[in-house]
Amino acid sequence: MRQKYFHFFSIIFLVLTQFAFITALLLEHKNVFIVISLTTLITVLIIYTYIKFFKVKEVDFEPFYVMIFVIIGALLTSYLHLFTPLNSVLAAALIGTVASFLPDLNKKSKVLQNIPNAMYCGCFVGMSQKHIVIDYSFIIIAGMIAGVFYMFSKNLFHGVGGKLGTLAFGSVVISSLLLLILS
Repeated sequence: MRQKYFHFFSIIFLVLTQFAFITALLLEHKNVFIVISLTTLITVLIIYTYIKFFKVKEVDFEPFYVMIFVIIGALLTSYLHLFTPLNSVLAAALIGTVASFLPDLNKKSKVLQNIPNAMYCGCFVGMSQKHIVIDYSFIIIAGMIAGVFYMFSKNLFHGVGGKLGTLAFGSVVISSLLLLILS
């Protein structure tokens, strides 16, 4: 029963993250009518998509250790992005590519099979810009939040693109809000 609550909370988190992102994009326009109209239209389309595609029969979670690989991916990408000539996209691509070859080291290892997606989710967290990332504690906290939601969203968004980026975006937003509230 508790698994269903975590699963439901993960869906709500993803819906709210997408809604916040779209609303933030639309608020850049000064025309209130356009903002309200497009926000309403996009919200209806998102809700329709969730109703149509979320018929999860079995609730399943990723193992706890994947959170560590999300954090590692975030830290490595952030380091490459902030302290080398690589931009954020190339840093994430490099870490993601290296992670994609790790399962080939031992094809029977379930741990190695789970590394690439988890690290790539962390790469999106590590792509945060310098004016957002205060220090590595921010990346670690955002990586932990992304890791938790990554663990709970195993059966969500099969066949729908953007899951890892949405999780990373939401975790960076939550971390930024926590930093704002606590400072």
